[in-house]
Amino acid sequence: MTGKFGDIHAAHIRYGDPRFGKRATGMGEKADDKWTVPLCAEQHVFGDGAQHAANERRWWAAKGIDPVAVAVALWTASGDDETAEQILSEAREQARKLKQGERQ
Repeated sequence: MTGKFGDIHAAHIRYGDPRFGKRATGMGEKADDKWTVPLCAEQHVFGDGAQHAANERRWWAAKGIDPVAVAVALWTASGDDETAEQILSEAREQARKLKQGERQ
């Protein structure tokens, strides 16, 4: 999601989203791989502001990214790296525009 390459993790989305028929993932249960987005290791688990160290829904909202919509789009494009990169690029661009709008 960050546009970085290298140490990338599959970040599983745990919260539910009825728009896509995604149920919340229970304690001790891993979300299905359909519900993943790529995150660099620092943003996923190791950094001070990592996804795992915060309220997941708020963390994504602060980034301006709808991870469930992105995960569905990536799942649909599985095996097509070019389309996947376009999906991620568009999500980053939307987040950037949202952040710019908040500053104005």
